[in-house]
Amino acid sequence: MLRAIDRFALDADHVRVVAVLSGNASTEQLELCGTCARCVSKSEARSRQAACFDSRIRLRFTDLETLVRLNAGGAATAQRVMHKLATLRESTLTAVDDRGQTASLAMADGFFTQALKKLLGAAVFSQRCGVSWVLDAESLPFRPFRFASIFNEAGSSVYVIDAPSMAYYPPREGELLNRSARLLGMSNLPPRWGWPGAAPSEAPGLVYRGADFWIWSRSTLVNLLAHVRRVHGTSFVEAFAELPTHELVYYTFAEHLDRGDGLAFKSVRATTDAAFRAAGQGATPWRAGWRGCAASGVQLWEWRKFLQNEPEFACSLLATFGFPAVRYHYHSPSHPCCRGPHGKHCAPGTPEGDLWIHTLARNCSRGGRLAPADALDADAPTAGGRPLLSWWLSEAWVPLETLW
Repeated sequence: MLRAIDRFALDADHVRVVAVLSGNASTEQLELCGTCARCVSKSEARSRQAACFDSRIRLRFTDLETLVRLNAGGAATAQRVMHKLATLRESTLTAVDDRGQTASLAMADGFFTQALKKLLGAAVFSQRCGVSWVLDAESLPFRPFRFASIFNEAGSSVYVIDAPSMAYYPPREGELLNRSARLLGMSNLPPRWGWPGAAPSEAPGLVYRGADFWIWSRSTLVNLLAHVRRVHGTSFVEAFAELPTHELVYYTFAEHLDRGDGLAFKSVRATTDAAFRAAGQGATPWRAGWRGCAASGVQLWEWRKFLQNEPEFACSLLATFGFPAVRYHYHSPSHPCCRGPHGKHCAPGTPEGDLWIHTLARNCSRGGRLAPADALDADAPTAGGRPLLSWWLSEAWVPLETLW
């Protein structure tokens, strides 16, 4: 992610990049500093808020324990919260699916801890800026962009999935909506709220995971933390440890309780339907697999499985969403999005998957026109060896005509 920001952000020197680490920042950051051209000395790095700089990125480190202590108001409370988070065992959690049967939530341990890192990190470090661009570590910019455009334009709308039943894994998204409602103290909910089999017309709640990167307003974050304190009579982190949920509680709060930033929620399904119809292909092919792997709309590695032979249409769809970032996973062949006869093509980390995204990044204009592909450099790895992404992020030539 750091390399991608350094390569593609044309105004990286005007923003502050913050890495919130799960472990102790004074030890973990020494490894991450290997990605920077110049780092602080080891003695400086041992101090908890030490900074790591390269020629353009202003990078600062902190860790979850520090943020929890600031919010909890004391070391003893923070220690109890951290212990509670460490014993959650998300991998064992279950919920009811759309058939009324018990199903695993398919979460990894630490899921809620990662959510708290984002919420607290954005709340603390957006004090000077007012707005944060929050990314999961597997999401990264993949084409030239300006942070100014992201903060000025992208924060006014959010792409959403219309109901848990239309998401990749309905039981998990429904359970997370219910967990968010409990943390927020929401009452008078629709009867089918959070039900994984409910239709959008039954108002079961929106799924805000249209991508793994979001624009968050500090004012909404401050209101969210204050609201939870009032509802539960404790610090935000104490309430979160007892009623953990995902980071997208931010949008549940913004949509239903805050409504101060004028967010517009855009349907991924309606957007892709319009794009397919404009291309003369009818509505989105909502067949098995497409819903599960490409419903998120802006995750190009998922599109690969279905649009690998239609780069022109993939370019127009990319232009419709207009994002400069992509979720980028290295998946095993057993991952659901990589099954089937074309599974080897869908996952980044393979030469085919990397080349697919690289072609769109270099040759797809903001207007949705795909220029003829350039010949790859003679030494560009296209099979085996190091992944294409490493080569691509180190290229000297930056395609400014694709600026987003």
